[in-house]
Amino acid sequence: MTIPPQPPAPPGPHPEVPDPAEPFLPDRSSEAPDAAEPVLPNLARHEVPNPTRPAPPDRSPGPSDPLSETAHQLPGPSDQLSEAADPLPEASDPSSDPRPGPVLALVGPTAAGKTELALAVAERLGAEVVSADAMLVYRGMDIGTAKPTPEERGRVPHHLVDLVDPGEEFSVARFQPLARAAIAEVLGRGRVPLLVGGSGLYFQAVVDEFVFPPTDPAVRARLETEAAEVGLPELYRRLTLTDPPAAARIQPGNLRRTVRALEVMELTGRPFSSFRVAMDAPVSRYRLTVLGLDPGPELLRARVAERVEAMAKAGLVEEVRRLAGRPLSRTARQALGYKELLDAMEQGTPVPEALEAVVRRTRAYARRQLAWFRRDPRVRWSTLPPGPERVALALELFGKG
Repeated sequence: MTIPPQPPAPPGPHPEVPDPAEPFLPDRSSEAPDAAEPVLPNLARHEVPNPTRPAPPDRSPGPSDPLSETAHQLPGPSDQLSEAADPLPEASDPSSDPRPGPVLALVGPTAAGKTELALAVAERLGAEVVSADAMLVYRGMDIGTAKPTPEERGRVPHHLVDLVDPGEEFSVARFQPLARAAIAEVLGRGRVPLLVGGSGLYFQAVVDEFVFPPTDPAVRARLETEAAEVGLPELYRRLTLTDPPAAARIQPGNLRRTVRALEVMELTGRPFSSFRVAMDAPVSRYRLTVLGLDPGPELLRARVAERVEAMAKAGLVEEVRRLAGRPLSRTARQALGYKELLDAMEQGTPVPEALEAVVRRTRAYARRQLAWFRRDPRVRWSTLPPGPERVALALELFGKG
């Protein structure tokens, strides 16, 4: 089947989509498929898992590939839960800790099984889910984001899902106060907030003292015009002279991030890299317990492929076709699965080819998610597969085992 060509969407003022990712790590726009494994497996040979949420536009990778066989050091069978400490010392008596809480969090890569585990844990704890997913805020983007179903949301209250239409831009700076307000409301009712998602920056913006630099469209437009006149290399050279740490984490060809770094320095008088403090030394604003899910590289690759196949069978192409006739924000258009199929509609690309691109990009994104959360010393990692043992482990960690 080939998707018939559609008229291309008009370009926005910024050709690169605002990426709610860590702004200092270099980009990697694509990943080669794994030659040892079919991109889309035959479903007769695999049990299709319940979809878990995919994530937002590509984030920057860490220095190593956490899904590679050499870099991915997993605990042994007797060490299914790794130890990690909150940077703030634990109080022997929780009542002596002035921070709000308790707040529980479940993080990890896409297709790791976060949604399934969150529902089981929330029902046992009487918790309410606060989404930390950058794309679940969009109404009508349901299949491709593996949004919890109405039935699942009926079982457990969910917050920060279906907030805006896909034509509306939605940033992490806008998300932060909404998520914190939801957590405060849940705590105020005497219930437990369970923060769930794989969008690392969204998670960290909520739980840490994270400050977003200001922005000024006029300054940004002037810098973009200057880049067009004198060339991006000249602006990047300026960045290397004024903020070497930021330049080291931004690719020389990345116009948007180079302009953003120079914009922030002009508006604040501070190096762009100085805003990294909350990332480099995270300190929880809550009494926080974090469980990370890591099914391992081989299982994760298989689950990603199976999930994309399941989404296609559930009507992902038809969902994207409906969205193609509506105005879409730059952020929504770049969501995993939607970008590839929208591009295919414009170019007449066969559906199987577009779906293979979705698998490749999702696997690359899962690697970057792991790299992000691996940097956070508060995360305690479970390598258990989905099932009762993983539920029991989560309950034990969250103090209800």
